[in-house]
Amino acid sequence: MSLTGKNARLNLTPAREQEMAAVVRDTQQSRANYDSLLQKKLQSELATNLERRQQGEQFRVIDPPNLPQRPFWPNRLKLSLIGIGVGLVLGVGLAVVKELMDPLVYEDSQVKRLCDAEVLASVPGLWTATELQRQRRVVAVETLAASLLLLVIPLVTAYTYYYG
Repeated sequence: MSLTGKNARLNLTPAREQEMAAVVRDTQQSRANYDSLLQKKLQSELATNLERRQQGEQFRVIDPPNLPQRPFWPNRLKLSLIGIGVGLVLGVGLAVVKELMDPLVYEDSQVKRLCDAEVLASVPGLWTATELQRQRRVVAVETLAASLLLLVIPLVTAYTYYYG
């Protein structure tokens, strides 16, 4: 080979290096584009698979839930009436038990039931004016309390039934 041929090739070396660098750069850029497109393709396939799997899992509310106008349980009116009934039965039962357990005799008829003897004499109650007044006051207070209870209990029951 001649010296000029070597010099010509040596002079072409920077140009070849530039061409080589351009080819390498283009190859790297093409590789980056390819990797980007491959990544997008994989994400798209993943999304498609996920959509296919979720198609059977999607729920749609056809009829939205509605709340009842009043509670199903407890029935407050029924419970209140049961409470009033149980209270009355207990009150009357306790009064009867107290009367039956009371050992005192108040009337002639009670003496006749206890023994066959006739009542020879009875002593009338000797009440003073203050004792009579106190008894009247007690009867008035008891009547007022009973009347109030008989009025208040149904009102409270009705109120709790309607307004909760």
